[in-house]
Amino acid sequence: LKTEKAEKVLIKSLGSLSGNRLITVVKALGELQSKKAVKKIKPFVSSKDKELRRVSLYTLANIGDPSCLSVLGKIRIRSSPYERSRAPLVYLLYIQRLSESGYQKLSVDICRDLIKSYTAEDESHIQCKALDLLVSLTGENAFRDLLKAVESPNKDFRQKALELAVDIYQAEMKANWIQKIKEVSPEVQAEILVMLGKTKDRSLFDFFKSQLYSEHQVVRMAVVMPLSKW
Repeated sequence: LKTEKAEKVLIKSLGSLSGNRLITVVKALGELQSKKAVKKIKPFVSSKDKELRRVSLYTLANIGDPSCLSVLGKIRIRSSPYERSRAPLVYLLYIQRLSESGYQKLSVDICRDLIKSYTAEDESHIQCKALDLLVSLTGENAFRDLLKAVESPNKDFRQKALELAVDIYQAEMKANWIQKIKEVSPEVQAEILVMLGKTKDRSLFDFFKSQLYSEHQVVRMAVVMPLSKW
């Protein structure tokens, strides 16, 4: 019903329920995004009941209260391998709800923490989702994060960063991308050039033309298509 009275009744019932009934009420309070229920739900995160733990974590994440940061942060440390593997999904939901509640800086900080924490080859999807969310939260202010991301050895993560870079590209970013090209491998140089070509920034024409003389074929090939269109 999403009324204050319903919220109050559900919170009061937490102390007298168990099993599936308790899980149902915890889930309902999460759907209500009841900040008043946070204090009573927190202890359930340490329950021996796996399903109650899972629902409680998602409920706290969906409520998006900043006081839950330390609780949610313990998932990777104290939980089972399965629960640790689900931690990023909880975090991503938590970040979104925090942002909606006005905690922009905290949301951005958690995004960056996720990107730094999940660097294994099979975790690139987590990095990509966190980076995507970071850009949606900060827009052009994520430019430095994208520059850093293209240094990653993981191609999927680099490609995601470059895809996002096209969306927020501004002409004043050109010099930074050109400098980055000088710092990375030929393969990544080519990837950045392909991205810059998609921006349709014609002020890059002379720079692209100079790359036709690169000693690396992959770099030369990356500039052919944009030059033919400009």
